[in-house]
Amino acid sequence: MARGLKEDAPYADFAKRLRKIRRDRKMTRIVFAEKCGLVPATVLNYENGKRIPAADMAVKMAEVLDITVGELMGVEKDEDTKRTKAAINRIREMYGNKPAKQAEEMLYSTERLFADGDLPPETQEDYILEMQKLFIFATEKIREKITPNNIALNK
Repeated sequence: MARGLKEDAPYADFAKRLRKIRRDRKMTRIVFAEKCGLVPATVLNYENGKRIPAADMAVKMAEVLDITVGELMGVEKDEDTKRTKAAINRIREMYGNKPAKQAEEMLYSTERLFADGDLPPETQEDYILEMQKLFIFATEKIREKITPNNIALNK
């Protein structure tokens, strides 16, 4: 077991995974912290299983490690990882870094919602369907605002 990591630490699985991936990338804790915009003590807390990163930091850490947030959090299988990475990369290529980062944060927060047990498995599909309805509603609202007349008025 890694020094400082107790088996009963709240986030022991995450801690082991983060430390292994960071070391596999031949990155010291200090270098990793700098690239993530963190202090080394925060990374140490993650690697000791005392803390877990917020969604935006998990996205940054995954970028630095060149993995998906799902891989970092341990919720993706190899095939899922490839598909997720490909989808995020397509969004990045088509729309830029900010939309790709937002998509990854949304994916991470939904994964955490499911993994933490806040939504039992029997309600998860319903939740996803409701979220799809919200996206459709948002798209319709945007289309109402962007009409040929509105574009002409804004010129």
